[in-house]
Amino acid sequence: RAGSASTAGPYDPETVVSIELGMRSDWFNNRLRLNPTLFWTKYDDKQEAVSQCVADTNCASFETLVENAAGADINGFELEFQALLSDQLTLRTNIGYIDGDFTSYEVPDLQNPGTTIDVKNQKNLIRTPTWTVATGLDYTLLIDGNSDLVFSGSYYSISDDRLQVNRDYYGRDQVDGYHSVDLSMSYNYEGSSLPGKFTRLSVGLWGKDILAKDDGRIANTLDAGLFYLNVTAPRKTFGIDLIVEF
Repeated sequence: RAGSASTAGPYDPETVVSIELGMRSDWFNNRLRLNPTLFWTKYDDKQEAVSQCVADTNCASFETLVENAAGADINGFELEFQALLSDQLTLRTNIGYIDGDFTSYEVPDLQNPGTTIDVKNQKNLIRTPTWTVATGLDYTLLIDGNSDLVFSGSYYSISDDRLQVNRDYYGRDQVDGYHSVDLSMSYNYEGSSLPGKFTRLSVGLWGKDILAKDDGRIANTLDAGLFYLNVTAPRKTFGIDLIVEF
């Protein structure tokens, strides 16, 4: 944190140039949807935290400021794919790829006051997993004109991700990627025969990450200086949903 009002700011705006090239298309009488997208993003004067000596302390104490210290490039593509394999069966897929990194990260050179050094090789551009894949099937079984059963199965995968800007020698700045298989079944009814003023009823059973062998996974990591703190998330979970509309 800033040690005085004079060092607390202000700082200049960061500049982002983003270019997207994509297509939105439906084929075969709207039975196939294909939406590819390429993107290029360039940051200049990116606002990042920078540590520096507190004035008049001979580096006996430090302060952390927000400065326009960095530049970064983020490039990649996204692909959305959806196919109606039959009147009841739908395949859906989303694939994302990201290549992102700092192009510069200037911090004060403590050995040479008044100058800066580039430490981009010691920094992570956070929350930029290389690959994200989600795919699944939905099967709808019509019971009558007012109700149906929907069965869904999904697979999700995400690459390792860096969640702390400062790189850690022991890899504690990283959260491992994971895979998840999810299943669900729901009964849906919509009509005027429900009691009272209810117009829609949905009851669902679901299971998330059903093939997981571990009880939990590390979802976030926090740099506390001398040590790291991990935030966990449950893996294999099951539940019931009840939705009513009126």
